[in-house]
Amino acid sequence: MTFSTDPKPGRWILPLIILAMVGFTYVFVSSLEEQVPTETQAGLDLPVLETTTTTVAPVIETTTTTEGPRERQAYAEEMQGYLTQLTALNDQFQAINSEFESQAVTFSATEEGMEATIAEFQAWYTAITATLAPASEVDLQLPHQDILDAALTPVQEAEAALEGLRGPGAEPRQQAVIRLADAITLFEAKVNAAVSIAGTG
Repeated sequence: MTFSTDPKPGRWILPLIILAMVGFTYVFVSSLEEQVPTETQAGLDLPVLETTTTTVAPVIETTTTTEGPRERQAYAEEMQGYLTQLTALNDQFQAINSEFESQAVTFSATEEGMEATIAEFQAWYTAITATLAPASEVDLQLPHQDILDAALTPVQEAEAALEGLRGPGAEPRQQAVIRLADAITLFEAKVNAAVSIAGTG
């Protein structure tokens, strides 16, 4: 029987195995290698954002002067108020006279009623003559003076009616009462004229 003279007969096996494993690993890794794709900015479709420019118009502050119209309106309302008061006084005075004409009341009651109403006429006249048209409204100055001139007549006619009541005969009193009504109509016309001008100024 022949024996190997090599003291380490298996010493070549391990290097061969290692070499085979290295070669296998190289082949295996090469086959699994993947090419990683590279994304570029040029290949992407990006949405285009639209921009809107808003132009803001400057705010212009305007100042409206309403003092004139307000003064004119206040004046017109004041004169209409005086007209309403005068009309009520006239109605009151006419009612007193009518009751006396129909003999529904006594002479003393009629005299007392007329005196009281005349006192109200005089107070009304004092109040209206203290009023003024707006100084800045030139077109109202003359109409206002016409109102003041017309305001005196109703007071005078009421006083004349009382004098007629106290005097002989009924005619002076009756005529004064008629003139009183006419004076109220004239005063109303003057007020309406001024109010019309105040509203169109």
